[in-house]
Amino acid sequence: MKKHSFSLGRLLMAGLIAAIALPVMAVTPAHIVPTYAAAKQVARQAVTDLKLWAGSVAASYSIRTAPWAAAFQSTINASQGFGLIGELLFDGPTRAQPGVLKGTAAYLVVGRYFTIDASDGTFVPGGTGAQGGILANPKALVSFGTSVGGPLAPTLIVPAGEVGEFVTMGSMVVALAAACAIGDKVAYDTTTGVLSTVAPGVSVTGSIATTVLTVTAVAAGSAPLAVGQVLSGANVQPGTTIISLGTGVGGVGTYNVDVSQTAASATVTAASTAAAGTAFIPGDARVVRYSNTAAGLACISLTGA
Repeated sequence: MKKHSFSLGRLLMAGLIAAIALPVMAVTPAHIVPTYAAAKQVARQAVTDLKLWAGSVAASYSIRTAPWAAAFQSTINASQGFGLIGELLFDGPTRAQPGVLKGTAAYLVVGRYFTIDASDGTFVPGGTGAQGGILANPKALVSFGTSVGGPLAPTLIVPAGEVGEFVTMGSMVVALAAACAIGDKVAYDTTTGVLSTVAPGVSVTGSIATTVLTVTAVAAGSAPLAVGQVLSGANVQPGTTIISLGTGVGGVGTYNVDVSQTAASATVTAASTAAAGTAFIPGDARVVRYSNTAAGLACISLTGA
């Protein structure tokens, strides 16, 4: 490829000549056109030089598209960036403890709940032992990337044997198994440590005849009815507990209770219970904020046990 060298002085002079000569030539009498012929040639050469110079600069800086050719932003997000999983979101009392991770590699994930293995004091995902906490502070943890993306690939998985920080009190960003609502109680999967939520309480319309509760309506946002829930209501005997399911499986239907009675149809309430295979985080863990753009991404408040 032919190389070109340019001087700033030559470019400036050529540009000046072109600016003066070209307009004048358009109105110059025929008998003095030869006088401007040289200037016209210089002007044309100046334009060529400018084009070559601009092209060499563009190639040097890998310029592909002029910035003014890009489309202007036409929309903005109603909700800005929510937060990073595993990081604290609000100021306030915070409590955490260190621990060594152990367990299935795929479950050693930032933002999941861990308990303490009584046999060796390590922290395992899920479990039913003493409270460990939610694995936090991802920027301080060791990462070896992924097998597919390589050692620098982003990941929330932490290698077994590393020391992690586990939050038991504070407000932090987590990933939930599904969408949630403000005030929902937070539970964790006892195998994987994955977090989920359930409405804080049950509210239904029902009546009781002998030992059968018949539910005819469920309030919006109510948690499902379940075995073991203690019922309360204006017409319900204190301590009445659901002992088995009838035709209902959480909503409308029948349920068997342990206290025989006659209770006219009215509002019946109960505290929510964790689903099978899950358990509530000790203390009181609730959703205090959630993302409008990413279902399941939320900030929860941990009060500690």
